[in-house]
Amino acid sequence: MSYKEGRTKEQIREHYEVEKELASRLRNAPREERRRLYTSLYDELMARVPHHPRLTAPKRSPAEREREIQFQVALLRDFLTSDSVFLEIGPGDCALSHAVAKLVKHVYAVDVSDAAVKSKSHPDNCTFAISDGVNIPVPQESVDVAYSYQVMEHLHPDDAIEQLKNIRSALKPGGVYLCITPNRLSGPHDVSK
Repeated sequence: MSYKEGRTKEQIREHYEVEKELASRLRNAPREERRRLYTSLYDELMARVPHHPRLTAPKRSPAEREREIQFQVALLRDFLTSDSVFLEIGPGDCALSHAVAKLVKHVYAVDVSDAAVKSKSHPDNCTFAISDGVNIPVPQESVDVAYSYQVMEHLHPDDAIEQLKNIRSALKPGGVYLCITPNRLSGPHDVSK
């Protein structure tokens, strides 16, 4: 399901305008304030756009959602072993983190909000943590594979650099970070398209 499927033109326009407003607030905020804003703006987005795909994803057909998750698992599979520690930054509903938890020793799912997972339980080997958008609250040098999908582009440029440094600190020597963002071949995958 794309950001547009199952929604009216008015809902898509509303979503776009809200995201534009919130992005402007984040872009223009000083560094100290941005740390608080990531969580509050994300929560505000979910409250103001109740038809947001992150909130309606569970309403998709199970087969469609499973295809999306398995596509990402396939991207990651060559990097994962049963002894791996996996970190997902921006896991949303944690569906990918839960799928990867079946393949690895431990999963850390780190997001700026728990809005999409409030009523979910996690596998025993999966830890969900809230971040300020920059810090990565996992032990240093504990992660074999870090992954983010359509997350980095939502950060303030200064915060993106700091987040990358924190991801590097979380990685074990020889660890890898897979970062997928909109590019000329794929994306954007948000309401702006």
